[in-house]
Amino acid sequence: MPYTPEIRGIRPVLARIRKALRAAHDPVRALNEKRYLKSTHMFLGVNIPTLRKISKDTAARLGPASRTTVHGLARTLWSSAYHQEKTLAIFLLALYPEYLDKRAMKMLEDMLQESEGWDHVDYISTSLVSIVLDKDPEALSYLSRWKDSKNHWMRRASLISQIPLLRKGRGDRELFFSMAEEMTGDREFFVRKAIGWTIREISKHDPEAARAFLLCIKGKASGLTMREGAKRLPVIMRKEVIGK
Repeated sequence: MPYTPEIRGIRPVLARIRKALRAAHDPVRALNEKRYLKSTHMFLGVNIPTLRKISKDTAARLGPASRTTVHGLARTLWSSAYHQEKTLAIFLLALYPEYLDKRAMKMLEDMLQESEGWDHVDYISTSLVSIVLDKDPEALSYLSRWKDSKNHWMRRASLISQIPLLRKGRGDRELFFSMAEEMTGDREFFVRKAIGWTIREISKHDPEAARAFLLCIKGKASGLTMREGAKRLPVIMRKEVIGK
């Protein structure tokens, strides 16, 4: 997602961000993170609390910035070869929820398509896309498209993007159940786990609905999906679903 910033103020902000990242650079952590995430990105080894602080400091300096400035800075950070700068793009966007609406979905979709690992996919899905879905249910149409993607990260995003809503009894639960049932035969680990994770979050608000769906897909879904989905069910329900 190439982007050349021509917006006044972005370059000095980027310089401050990169100075803060260099100051927090940990080469040993960077090596371990790259191995763990199996990523082609370059790593700086900056931990999540520090990245969140940098993003908050950046937002404080920007103040009530325009959509163009916020999205422009996020796009520039996301286009970086450094994993931590990409993460900062996500954290920064989350600090401006007023600019997370259906107009932002194309950018978020591009970010998901370009993601290499579960960490960025999960942050984008549950911290950014979920906000859009809560504001504009019409954006749910994106999930229906993502579920058929050849990219397994997009399939995962289609399942988990509603988690913050479903755990509170909001969102479109029937859409999730429909997609999840269709995807029970998916052979990708991260998709199977995503189905179970989302069912588990539903069970926090409505254990009966989670139990009923798990029984519906029993024998078709993977053991991983069933175990993840049943984790937070009451003991009697959990035994009924997985026998433990």
